[in-house]
Amino acid sequence: MAEYQAASTLRHGPGEFPAMAQSDPTQDAADAGPEISMTDASAEEVAKAAQAAGPKSRGGQWELTTEIVSAEIPGATPDIIAKMKEKGAISISQCFTDGELSAPIGKVDPSCKFAEFKMGRGWVNATTLCKMPQGEAIAKMKGTFADDRFDYEVQTTASMGEQSTKMTMKIAGHRAGDCTPAKKK
Repeated sequence: MAEYQAASTLRHGPGEFPAMAQSDPTQDAADAGPEISMTDASAEEVAKAAQAAGPKSRGGQWELTTEIVSAEIPGATPDIIAKMKEKGAISISQCFTDGELSAPIGKVDPSCKFAEFKMGRGWVNATTLCKMPQGEAIAKMKGTFADDRFDYEVQTTASMGEQSTKMTMKIAGHRAGDCTPAKKK
């Protein structure tokens, strides 16, 4: 099994993500506020609760970055892993309208369930379970968000029969300013 490991620079709390810093926003008094705690909930139920309690993203030009921190892929050759390392973080710049970026959970396949979803002012921890014809996928997300930025780390494990693929990704975004007319959707 090939493996790729990169350094993580996320600044989230401790827990199941060993690359994270030592300050836990879920325990920080400054983050006290409305809290949502749900178990065995549908994507629709969580989305409604999160949208009602969380900040709406501000419209404008957003810079979005996704980076693979680590990956374990059965049968992956060293060439495949080398290409992953070369690619590094993928960044895009896109114009969004107010609330279009669904903070803090984004789009989740409606066939998936949230085994656990916890959210307070500015932080989120979630575990989703998705059943597939060949197996299941579990995604654990932890991070911080506001109306003009977000910073998450997502650990995904997909099991298909005897094989299991694991991946950890950093997903971040921030509002870079107003959209120009040429950049609007």
